[in-house]
Amino acid sequence: MRWTSYVSTSLVKARTRLARALHRRKFISWSIRYEGLPFTMFRLAAKIPSVVGLRLSNSAWFQRLAEGQYDRRFGVRTSGMVPAAELDMPEEQRRFAVEYAPTTGAKFGCLLSQLPLCYQKYVFVDFGCGKGRTLLMASDFPFHAIVGVELSTSLHSAAEENIACYRSRYQQCVDLQAKHANATAFEFPEQPLVLYFFNPFSDEILRQVLDNVTRSLEACPRDVVIIYYNPEHQDLIADLRFFTRCEVKGWNEPEWAVFRTDIKIERGSPDGEDSPGAMAAASAD
Repeated sequence: MRWTSYVSTSLVKARTRLARALHRRKFISWSIRYEGLPFTMFRLAAKIPSVVGLRLSNSAWFQRLAEGQYDRRFGVRTSGMVPAAELDMPEEQRRFAVEYAPTTGAKFGCLLSQLPLCYQKYVFVDFGCGKGRTLLMASDFPFHAIVGVELSTSLHSAAEENIACYRSRYQQCVDLQAKHANATAFEFPEQPLVLYFFNPFSDEILRQVLDNVTRSLEACPRDVVIIYYNPEHQDLIADLRFFTRCEVKGWNEPEWAVFRTDIKIERGSPDGEDSPGAMAAASAD
């Protein structure tokens, strides 16, 4: 029994190490895509001081450096934080908003590439799309369409300019648009959806958006995936009857939460969804 237990424990540890190695490899691959090889080598070198407790690559100045590198690489202007108080939107809406900050590129690409989806059937929607960086990164995948929703006039204008300027040999979806609209008034397409939230607004607004998602699913049942970065109000999603918290195979980043309406559709099914093997219900549920 002891020998069996030892072998079993060793196999679990080996699988964990392999999953971590594959995750690091994918992260490096996406970092090279978004930031270039020289900067990725600099990023890896910046991780060396972590051995003595100095996490330079996680510092604010390094993140700003990486954001600027993405912009220079693709000829866009998506970097820079904008405080909520400076967002040009109706005063009654500003109190529900949070600051704008661009999504971390390598982690976003890495996660999206590991979702078991037939991308061509899905519409990607980013709520609070800001200057549009996430829309640009999502266009590296062959989505049916990509939509950003932004209430701030200046951020929406910046997103439109960045979409027009963006050029990348990796781009697979060219149907990108940024809508100047209130998230609570957004009408959901009837196609399967990937909904992205980078903690864009207060729990009060998120609750209204989720109510609209629920009504849309009641009217037109379909597969919907929610990606929530910095999931401050994730309990609101977990409490919805249509959604289940999921784990993505090989992914262990606590600041990202993934929910899905239906995770039991097998690869090659008539609906065209992929296998749930890479995306399973969280064991805690």
